[in-house]
Amino acid sequence: MLVYAIAGALLVSAASLVGIALLRATEKTLLRLVAFAAGTFLAGFFLHILPKISGLGESAFLVTLLSFTLFGIIEKFLHFHSHDTRRTIGWMNLLGDFLHNFLDGAAIAAAFKLDPSFGWLVTFMVLAHEVPQELGDYAVLRVSGFSRGKALALNFLTALSAVAGVLAGWFLPLNPLFLLAVAGGTFLYIAASDLIPLLREEVRDWREFWVALLFFFAGIGLMMGLRFLRP
Repeated sequence: MLVYAIAGALLVSAASLVGIALLRATEKTLLRLVAFAAGTFLAGFFLHILPKISGLGESAFLVTLLSFTLFGIIEKFLHFHSHDTRRTIGWMNLLGDFLHNFLDGAAIAAAFKLDPSFGWLVTFMVLAHEVPQELGDYAVLRVSGFSRGKALALNFLTALSAVAGVLAGWFLPLNPLFLLAVAGGTFLYIAASDLIPLLREEVRDWREFWVALLFFFAGIGLMMGLRFLRP
């Protein structure tokens, strides 16, 4: 079963290569996908992560708050060293994505431990939200100043943390709800403190505002739709 779980994680990791479809995308297109990513991050937290971590009780909110605060400190530290706000957003996105993919891998491992068919179901559920999210992640990296090749490579390397998550979930007594709360704090921070302010700065006319808002709500709508696919 471990082999199947690793295969599922590799399949999910391959979703990071969907950015190839955006190699020739304009900055306007990338900004629209950043709006989409902001919608998916916020809705993913409130509609998927928050209900799951409620099992931790009040600790869920404390861990999320501490995670949110910690990532603010990490971002300021990175900014002091790079003096490039956009590049800092890119690195923060990679860090959050690393945690997210790690947790996806741990979830896949837990599902395969229960039953192989359930494991594949969870794998394809993860894949369903991973493809649009990876498009958004690639867009964030490109807007942050990373080259096309570097954005693809870093996105793929980060996605491979799903394999590490499978191994950790299979062999270590980790509390997945605790890790999920940490990841939730990172996504809430990235969306509210980085992506939305970036859009506010870069979207300069009403037409682009409404288009960006449409993509933002499309991200929310996708996360709402995925609620019906959860087992």
